[in-house]
Amino acid sequence: MNKHTPGPWYPHYAKADHCLSSSVWGQEPGNQVAVIGGKSLEAMNANARLIAAAPALYADAKQLCELVRDFMND
Repeated sequence: MNKHTPGPWYPHYAKADHCLSSSVWGQEPGNQVAVIGGKSLEAMNANARLIAAAPALYADAKQLCELVRDFMND
């Protein structure tokens, strides 16, 4: 299984309609996680926010699974 770039991740927003992409960066300098293209500025920036949230969402999901597993074992 591949390991992902450790979080937190940060979105870098496109600021003008003529921009071709937004992006997501890891915490280490030069560590670009994703480039997001799209048809609209709002969609690109929203997708950048969603992708940047992935490490936190993954950590929360793991914690929830552990809680459910503990509850089922009691």
